[in-house]
Amino acid sequence: MSINEIKNFRMFTLVCGFSLLLAATPLVFGQVSNTQTVRTRSTNIQTIPSGAKMKFKGVVIGRDADTFTIRDRSRTDYQVLITDNTSIKTYGGFLRSGKKYPVTDILRGLIVEVEGRGDAQGQLVAD
Repeated sequence: MSINEIKNFRMFTLVCGFSLLLAATPLVFGQVSNTQTVRTRSTNIQTIPSGAKMKFKGVVIGRDADTFTIRDRSRTDYQVLITDNTSIKTYGGFLRSGKKYPVTDILRGLIVEVEGRGDAQGQLVAD
C-alpha cells in the first residue's frame, strides 16, 4: 500500500466512525426515562389481643428504637415491643442458659424466635 492509500483509508475509517457516532448520539442522549421502579410494601401487620401469650419464629424486616417488625412463614407481620425486661439470648450453652446479647444486635434479616404477651396497642411485648 502506498502512503496515499493509507491516508485515504484512515480518512475513510475516521469519517465512518464519526458518522456512526453522530447517528447513535440521539438514541443515547435523547432517551428520557419515564419509568420509575417503585417497590410498594404491603404491610399486613397482625394485631395481637391484649394479654394473649404468643410464640413464633420469623425474620426481622424492620427496626425502630424500641420496636421491631417480624415476618413469619405465613408472611404475616407482627410488631414486637422491647422493654427493659426483655431477654435476648441464644439457645443452648451450658445448662441451656444461652448467651445473652444486647438489644442493639437485633437487625434486619436476622431470624429470631419471639415469645411474649399482647398489649393494648396490639403489639407483642417480648419476654
